Amino acid sequence: MHKLHAFVGALALTSIALAQSTANIPNPAVFAGGGSSGNIWRAGINRVQCFYDSTNFTGQSIGAPITISGIEWRPIAAVAAAITYPSVDIYVQPAAVDFSTPSTTFANNRTVPFPTTPNYSGPVTVNAGAAGSYLINIPFTRPATYSPDSGQDLLVEIVINTAPTPLTGTSMDCAFSNPAHLANSIRSVGSTTALTGSASAFAPVIRVTYANVPGAASHLPYGSGCTTRARSFYELFQGGTADLGGKTVSMQQNGIGGYVVTSAAGG
Repeated sequence: MHKLHAFVGALALTSIALAQSTANIPNPAVFAGGGSSGNIWRAGINRVQCFYDSTNFTGQSIGAPITISGIEWRPIAAVAAAITYPSVDIYVQPAAVDFSTPSTTFANNRTVPFPTTPNYSGPVTVNAGAAGSYLINIPFTRPATYSPDSGQDLLVEIVINTAPTPLTGTSMDCAFSNPAHLANSIRSVGSTTALTGSASAFAPVIRVTYANVPGAASHLPYGSGCTTRARSFYELFQGGTADLGGKTVSMQQNGIGGYVVTSAAGG
């Protein structure tokens, strides 16, 4: 019995691994990248809360509950030599606020209050490589669960506890327009203990590794859907009694190629 249980467990883990996918966030169809900030993976300690609208996922047909098993970041310029951060904590959870209006008080933005176990805790290396490559790759020791179609946005919190070696920062590829790019951030540059931070639209572009939660219900859009407009209009008189006596029908152009039809008093 125990051997069978272990075998089934191994099959389940294999199927999850095979089903893993990646997605760039923000949704590249909305914003492909191009902003730059040196105050995320910086030359020193800090805390950054990054917020990503749920439509970054649903717009890429990722709507079912998922487990996020890792996140990657990409520098805006080439990195000549590797940089190591001895101690970093990463927390991932649904945000308690909308991405466009986060609180400057860190605790108000979390659905899971601190203290809590980070999804990753340990050293992080910025690898040497070309601009636009994902040179920071963090596989989580504790995957995060997220349901994009719940409407809650995603919160990724980066806490750099110790300055890097060598003492140099890396400018990251970022969104920079809130809410046009569907991302935002709150940061306390130079502190990991501050209870509040300042707002910045420069939220880093990330690539998440995810898998659908086994057995979870899901739905995907199919086809173009039914139209909400028509080239003609009519009124159905309930009971056979016309209610347009003494009234006039007007058609007003609505700016999207059609008309809004109304009735009002008048011959």
